[in-house]
Amino acid sequence: SMFLTPLLFIVYDRIVLPRYRRSQNDEREADTIDEQAPVIVAGVGRFGQIVCRLLRANNVPIVALDHEIEQIENLRQINIKSFFGDASRPDLLETAGIEQARLLVVAIDDRDRSVQMVEHVKQFFPGVWVLARAFDRGHGYRLREAGADDVVSETYHSALELGGHALTAMGVHPMRARQMTWVFLDNEKAHEDELFDAWKEIEEGIRFSPRYGELFMKLEEALSSAMQSDWDEPKQEDVPIWRPPDR
Repeated sequence: SMFLTPLLFIVYDRIVLPRYRRSQNDEREADTIDEQAPVIVAGVGRFGQIVCRLLRANNVPIVALDHEIEQIENLRQINIKSFFGDASRPDLLETAGIEQARLLVVAIDDRDRSVQMVEHVKQFFPGVWVLARAFDRGHGYRLREAGADDVVSETYHSALELGGHALTAMGVHPMRARQMTWVFLDNEKAHEDELFDAWKEIEEGIRFSPRYGELFMKLEEALSSAMQSDWDEPKQEDVPIWRPPDR
């Protein structure tokens, strides 16, 4: 029994409790949305909450929607106007003022529903700028194909930031490491349309294609070449004193 107890706690936390919460959320009726704002944030988990806080800190009015009551209660405790309900439902979006909104942030934790939401909004409310969170490159392509005006990968920038720290830990000057991350971003940006067009040609059910792979390798070669560009190390008086870490 002592051996099984930890396993039972894991099963409860990862399977039983989420299903119980999901059942409670499914049974609960959506809140009555009595406020509208120029920005609607759909999904206020760990990603959407940061967006909400940044906007509020700059006095940008927002209306937040989420299908997880706990997330809504967390936002309400810090005085961010938020409502419980399935943000992908067209009627809730309309009640929240999507017709008059300037920006919709899509950050719900469901890949398919997020794509459907973008498709719906861009079809019926094309004037609304749609900023969508992607889980990975493939999901980002789907969101872009659905009409999203701007797509940001959930882990992309944090991974790039950590990569910069890794370069510094290996002895690269911090300003050089920062420059390398900028080069990485510029290189990806320069090839994103070409990769997206190649992705659109991939037949359904096939995860990869020779042309896409060829283009991706081309991107890697361009990235490697860009990283080798000359760099003038800043003068000591221009930056704080820095020494490479001990190996």
